[in-house]
Amino acid sequence: MKKKKIIVVCGSLYRRKKTEACSCGSDLVLEEELENMMPFCQRIDVVSLFKEGLPEEERINKVIIIHRRKDGEIENTIEKLNIINRKTDFIITQLLLCDIGLKKGMELNVPTIYYVMSLGSKIDISKKSSYSPSKIVSCSNFVSEWIKKEWGRDDVIVSYPTFNNIRRRLDIKKRGLKKIDKKRLEFDFLMVNPNKVKGGEIFFSLAKRFPQFKFGAVIGWENLKNEDRKFDLYLMELMSRAHGEKKIYIPEEPIPPKIPNLKVLKPFKNIEDILIKTDVVLFPSQWEEAFGRVIVEAGLVGRIVIASYRGGIPEAMEIGGMPKRYMKNLLVKNYSDISSWEKAIYWYLNNKGKIPKPVPKIPGSKVKEILSINNGGDEVS
Repeated sequence: MKKKKIIVVCGSLYRRKKTEACSCGSDLVLEEELENMMPFCQRIDVVSLFKEGLPEEERINKVIIIHRRKDGEIENTIEKLNIINRKTDFIITQLLLCDIGLKKGMELNVPTIYYVMSLGSKIDISKKSSYSPSKIVSCSNFVSEWIKKEWGRDDVIVSYPTFNNIRRRLDIKKRGLKKIDKKRLEFDFLMVNPNKVKGGEIFFSLAKRFPQFKFGAVIGWENLKNEDRKFDLYLMELMSRAHGEKKIYIPEEPIPPKIPNLKVLKPFKNIEDILIKTDVVLFPSQWEEAFGRVIVEAGLVGRIVIASYRGGIPEAMEIGGMPKRYMKNLLVKNYSDISSWEKAIYWYLNNKGKIPKPVPKIPGSKVKEILSINNGGDEVS
């Protein structure tokens, strides 16, 4: 069968220097997915947004990335790539710029694949809408059920992240990680991306209530910020449009308290480098999380996670290999109540000696199914 020609439209994808960390979980998922697609593709072009210091065009792992400054340039670039391809098999999109990607697919009569990595979007993706994707891929059963309820789509493919890169790195680092594992840990409790909706206020309150333990907070969503490390207004405007919102949403980042047992850390290019130096990862999310990537990453380095019982988090806990016997203790049902988090931490401290290490169960890739289409295209071999 012929290999595919794909255009990927996602404003934050690869919007960083090669040496910089990616602090957006949904971008990591799609980048890994493109790697899974490479054996079945003749050409993959990524249309992303420009950032100072980046070239207008670059190549990473056989993927051509084109950085554009304005949304009008994005549309023109998609049209030009479609002409170059002669026949584009798919336009793939998610989050930032997904409204443009879906609309252009309809205009150019190119099938679209929409990766849904978060909830709450008001863009109509029902089958009769002007944005209707040819295929929808969700990162969890929870998201799939939400799409079915919200937009009446029962044709969603559930494709969990495959964690290619971290698994590959861990295979190489095995001996070194075992040595670190035996040393004194740098942090007792760690959180990644401590903004308000992710539960940053809960985490900082716990740091105050447990002064005898070391807490670490890894800053997130840096790909959406400008040089002053504030959320870029233009990017957030585009993000709001991609969610069908008229009002621009700026995530709130609680100010970390100045206490000796709390350390705020920059994003890590390889997240396992800090996870392995941590005893427990806390995931106190306050919104309906689509999945929870860092939960599985923690499991891959043998770290227990205590998390909110909300959204797709229980699925991530299961895939991350958190011990089923203690799942009810590791998932906090009353996740907005600080005393419930205190109780969960005390339970862990009193029982840590008998809790087995996580054994993750990473599902296989579904790209062959995703790249097969029933409206005139070829199935991949």
